Amino acid sequence: MKLPTALIALALAAATPASAYENMSVRRESEGDQPQRRLGWFGQDYYKKVYCRCCEYITECEDVDGVTSTSECRCPKRNSDKTGWGGSKTYEEKFDHSCETTLLRNAGFD
Repeated sequence: MKLPTALIALALAAATPASAYENMSVRRESEGDQPQRRLGWFGQDYYKKVYCRCCEYITECEDVDGVTSTSECRCPKRNSDKTGWGGSKTYEEKFDHSCETTLLRNAGFD
């Protein structure tokens, strides 16, 4: 009686990580045409505010609550000329690259 119970428990334990990974990797119809699932706590409004304050104030930023053309960036590393530990790019270069790619995409402005 112990052997069948142990085999069933082993089979369930082995299948669980694979099924969890499959659930994370499979695209769902509700995600639209996003190339990857977005995991995290910040929504599109957060990224819009960061982009409009720290990258570039564009016409789409006029509809973002709490941001004006005179709003200042709150990121302490935004204009830093220092490099991170073991890095070759400055924080400013990394932030500028992020403005052109990640923040632009996450804000929905691309």
